[in-house]
Amino acid sequence: MVRILPSLLLLPVMFACSGPKGATQPHVPSSQETYEYGTCPKGRDDCPRERTLACALKTIASGYNACSKREDCVAANVEAKCSDAGSCPPLYVNREMKAAFEAEAQREIDRYCENPTCKSGGLCGITKFEAQCADSRCTWRRALRGDPFENGPGSGIGVDRAPQTVEHLIRGLRNAALDVPGDSAARPAKPVAR
Repeated sequence: MVRILPSLLLLPVMFACSGPKGATQPHVPSSQETYEYGTCPKGRDDCPRERTLACALKTIASGYNACSKREDCVAANVEAKCSDAGSCPPLYVNREMKAAFEAEAQREIDRYCENPTCKSGGLCGITKFEAQCADSRCTWRRALRGDPFENGPGSGIGVDRAPQTVEHLIRGLRNAALDVPGDSAARPAKPVAR
């Protein structure tokens, strides 16, 4: 018992320095968690305040998207970095003001993604967009026509058409599996009409 007592007295000292590291290091909020823009709400999608960034980009675009016809409108090109806001779907602006919009929008994206904690992603790879001038403002609409493989597999398939296409492929594969030429053992027996 005498030998055990000194060992028991050392236990609190041994565990005093083995607490979790997070307890000694304060949480430093990321640029995403602290991002603000004007009166935009502090909303979240995949990442903190991603809706705030989307609102900011739409607000900025509203100063650059005046149009009188569809040909006035072009998709802006911004480097998405940690968020797909502004690139999925793309923001459409007046072609003559595109460069100025892209510079201002990129500054906001850079500020939001300065030290990010997450990266969002969207389904834009399976949807095709095109410019539209509606109510004298450039905007986008989903392209409904065209070859779904025009720019590679999936690039022109609309989201609402994808399930139908997948079901069609599954049905075709199922039908092909039931009718394997030259291998009667692989085919199930067909029912005989009586």
